[in-house]
Amino acid sequence: EGERDSTIFISKETLTKQSPVFAAMFSKHWQGAAGDGKSAENSNKEKCKAGAVKIAEVEEITIEGYHPQAAHIFFNYLKNCNCSLKHCSSFEILEDVLMLMDFYNSYSPLQEVTARIELLPVTMQNLVQVFEMSERLSQVSVYQNFGRLIKVQCRQIARSNITSRPLLVKFCLQNRESMETVAKILESN
Repeated sequence: EGERDSTIFISKETLTKQSPVFAAMFSKHWQGAAGDGKSAENSNKEKCKAGAVKIAEVEEITIEGYHPQAAHIFFNYLKNCNCSLKHCSSFEILEDVLMLMDFYNSYSPLQEVTARIELLPVTMQNLVQVFEMSERLSQVSVYQNFGRLIKVQCRQIARSNITSRPLLVKFCLQNRESMETVAKILESN
């Protein structure tokens, strides 16, 4: 999954139908009295990292702070494109899709994304990264239970693989930059 800056064309009607955030963003209240998008307070540009979403009758919205592929997946789901996640093997991208869904309050691909995350292998090499993702997800009310399930899975993998003092030392040394997370993984809860 290489980073891909791209422009996604999507209609204003689709966005407002799929997301209450976009409905509010494009309402006359936020867009000026004429609803023409020329409000002095709102320039219709929202900074984000993944390229741009061009909306009919409105300036483009730039998305930053999310992996470009995550934005592409999310907005294609909003357009009801037949998206497949079977080739996405990145926890980072899938987490960003979940965070975009939360930010824009549109959860249409929730089951597909969580099912894909559950299919990805959690190994000793990515255990810390996956556990940290579960911590972030647990902070979002919609994803709390899912985040907890991933934490339990991470702890089970750690228990079944760290069976001796040398393996524990090796795991700690490999993840010395993330010792706080290592300690959380090794907690008995």
